[in-house]
Amino acid sequence: MHKWVLMLVLAALPPLLGGCVMLGSPIGPGSEPGKIPPRLMRDKDNKGLRWDNPAAFGPVPTELQTKGDAACQYHRLERATGYHADARELDGTPIPGGGYFCVGTRQDPRPGDEPGKVPPRLERTGEDGLRWDNPAAFGPVPTDLQAKGNGICREVGFARATGYHPQARELDGSIIKGGGYFCVGEVK
Repeated sequence: MHKWVLMLVLAALPPLLGGCVMLGSPIGPGSEPGKIPPRLMRDKDNKGLRWDNPAAFGPVPTELQTKGDAACQYHRLERATGYHADARELDGTPIPGGGYFCVGTRQDPRPGDEPGKVPPRLERTGEDGLRWDNPAAFGPVPTDLQAKGNGICREVGFARATGYHPQARELDGSIIKGGGYFCVGEVK
């Protein structure tokens, strides 16, 4: 396990990017977004993607922190520490919703593998934000619950549910009636 892993995370969360990492680097987001936006590029071993200029990221706007953290957690990292509204794809086109710069200890597996024995629990991230303490505890969303999960995710500002745990916990530790959903993607 790597202590610090820097990861690209896109607001749109295309499936092909799951698991692409750039290992530890002291370079990170600056105090404001750079004029030249960060762009995705392939790692030397061609197995992953990374940002070409992490210093081009500025701070994550308060209103996007929860979405950024969720995007990072989806990609097995802890939190978003940088954001650039004009971040670019490999081909140079803008990423819808911008891009996040993520840090944290790598968490395996990511949501969708199978429900964990220890259920995920909601935790506060600042004054108004919430996130799951352990996204890896989510399993796949049962087919008969996908529409319900997508609706719940949309209510809190995300596009869809990608994980489910029948015993997910509230902030106070009580079981969420009907289970909890791991949500991703920006509502368009």
